[in-house]
Amino acid sequence: MRFTEVIIDGAALNWLVSIWFGVKHGPEIALGEMFAERSDRSYCRVVLERRLRDALLRLNHKVPTEALRDTCRKLMCNHALSLVEHNRQVHRMLVDGPVRRGAGRSLPGVDMGLRRGLVSI
Repeated sequence: MRFTEVIIDGAALNWLVSIWFGVKHGPEIALGEMFAERSDRSYCRVVLERRLRDALLRLNHKVPTEALRDTCRKLMCNHALSLVEHNRQVHRMLVDGPVRRGAGRSLPGVDMGLRRGLVSI
């Protein structure tokens, strides 16, 4: 049997549904629809920003709002020259530990962990 993208996508979606994740199809959350979650007509953005903000807040509820906004912005920005490099940058942020607000910023000393919701203030 040859594995195609359709087969792999279907298996992944079925697995997610089996562990209680909700699955929605693109047109259901498209810009302009009643339950829109996308902010772009071209489907260029892969990450749904509202879901990302909600997850950051849920995992880091003690972190100030400004730090959450900054982290969301860092995750949504793409300064990499290639998709592979962008994926590496995001992976580093998720795996290597907290997103830090440096000295001299308005929130010195705030560390926000993206993995397992670790927070230290």
